[in-house]
Amino acid sequence: ARFAADGSYVVSGSDDFNVRIWKARASEPVGVVLPAERQAIAYRRALVSKHKHIQSVRQIANSRKVPKVIKSESAKKKVQLDSEKRKRDRVKAHSKPGTVVEKGERVRKLLRSDE
Repeated sequence: ARFAADGSYVVSGSDDFNVRIWKARASEPVGVVLPAERQAIAYRRALVSKHKHIQSVRQIANSRKVPKVIKSESAKKKVQLDSEKRKRDRVKAHSKPGTVVEKGERVRKLLRSDE
């Protein structure tokens, strides 16, 4: 991923040869912004930066809405990964020393190796 020359967009490419263009600041409007609107945006940004040391302002500024589906699926995935880790630890604890070789995270992710 790379930033555009003006820094307002992020350009990323994928393995399937798709190029995606993202706004660097998702909440900012794309089109022409009137002077009064630009001034209002600058004022709100200045207020946030002025009071950023206050905990409640910091929490609101840093909070992001995560869709319920993503939240629940990530919780399920965490449960699965935790149970896999518990199982690996128990197998290692109840086997003869040296018989269970712990694979690295990158090796575990591989489905098939050509070597």
